[in-house]
Amino acid sequence: MNSGVKAIIKVASSNFLVMSIGIVQTFILPYILEPTEYGYWSFFGLCVGYAGFIILGFCDGFYLKYGGKRYEDIDKKLFSGYYWVLFCYLLIIFLAWCLGIRTLLSYNKRSVILIFIGIGSVFACLNSYFILLNQATARFSIYAKGNVIEKIVILIVSLGCIVIHNVNCYYIICAALCGKILTTIYFAFYSKDIICVKPQFNKVFWSSVVDNIRIGFTLTLSGVSAMLITGFGRFVVENKLGIEELGYYSVMFSISALFTQLIYAVSTVLYPTMRRVDEVKAKFLLMNLDQLIINFGSVILILYYPARYLLEFLFPKYRPAMDCVLYLFPIVICQTRMTLVYNTIYKVLRWEKQLLNNAIISLVVCVTITLILFKINPSKESVALATYSSFFFWNMFSMYYYRKKEGQKKWLIGSDMFLCIIYIIVNYLLGFSVLSCMITILTVLSILFIKNKQTIKIINQLKKYLR
Repeated sequence: MNSGVKAIIKVASSNFLVMSIGIVQTFILPYILEPTEYGYWSFFGLCVGYAGFIILGFCDGFYLKYGGKRYEDIDKKLFSGYYWVLFCYLLIIFLAWCLGIRTLLSYNKRSVILIFIGIGSVFACLNSYFILLNQATARFSIYAKGNVIEKIVILIVSLGCIVIHNVNCYYIICAALCGKILTTIYFAFYSKDIICVKPQFNKVFWSSVVDNIRIGFTLTLSGVSAMLITGFGRFVVENKLGIEELGYYSVMFSISALFTQLIYAVSTVLYPTMRRVDEVKAKFLLMNLDQLIINFGSVILILYYPARYLLEFLFPKYRPAMDCVLYLFPIVICQTRMTLVYNTIYKVLRWEKQLLNNAIISLVVCVTITLILFKINPSKESVALATYSSFFFWNMFSMYYYRKKEGQKKWLIGSDMFLCIIYIIVNYLLGFSVLSCMITILTVLSILFIKNKQTIKIINQLKKYLR
């Protein structure tokens, strides 16, 4: 367990660096890009984010099968075959993508962005192979270092663009592509004993490929569905309100990505670590972690006020999107619980199908709520509220199923959710004001005081288990 804690610290440190770079980028990119250009950059990032779907869960499959094994113990010829099959498959898909764009679309800025999306998707999938291989085999040091390469390249280019006039999205997109390529080279170097080995394409190999897809496709679908709970709103904004409005909307949501970096860092370590411990112990640890998030998560709501004040001061041209910031912080709380606790425990218990069911049902709810609220009030704020409502539902539904299966009391509304509802209502009615700030702070502090003894007890229990 101590090695797991050390791995968490190592990866968290890497992601803290990524988060620090992300903070700088979050402030630089809106400064150097106009809303329309930022919209194209956001569209590129949004589409590449869904690239994992095209490999049909292939990498997720071997991640689930080999999670917890040592790198030295895996079959190098088998994984060499996996890599080269994936490489050839992605090359064919990319050529077909380019042919489709050339045949169906006229040459314009959007078609160029789509070509860039194709290139980015290829390298994102190749990096996914190495990332999941390193996570499954606990090579967190290699993963952690590779994790920062792309961000550093984008940061260097972004800083350079400050002194350049008329900066467009191509500068940042090309930086992202260079970063992805360098990341692939870095990972390939540290896995050269795999990719340079001659693979054996026999009947057993192809059977394992099919098995990887069979196992991993469910997890990939659940991951894509989860991403669409956030992404669907951005597609609606782009389609209904235009690329400029997507720029306004996305710059606000890029802030939430800063908080989720560290969350994702811990989650990448949690699954392989929990696979190595007893199932009962894993459930105990994760449920106590969930309770800690419930007790402490609401503190993040207080950050809304200094964050919004700072954003309004720094980016006056993005003020049309400031009301969307209200919904970002409650979304972060839901994402934390889902990513760290429920996604992990479902994978440990091998409930991949139910994980997918939960995500799809929540996505259907997301689509329904988004379309209804957008019909009532066609605005970015309606989309942001619908996104939070969907995460709220997903959180409750996942918790309800787990507690039902475990025969536990099926309470749903925790103090964190209760506080989020109060926070949204207060700020909607009173607006961004000193009074709404004071009410939120007092409510959060009251809950922390009430939960103080329970929190201390949980921390002491976790200390005993982690020794």
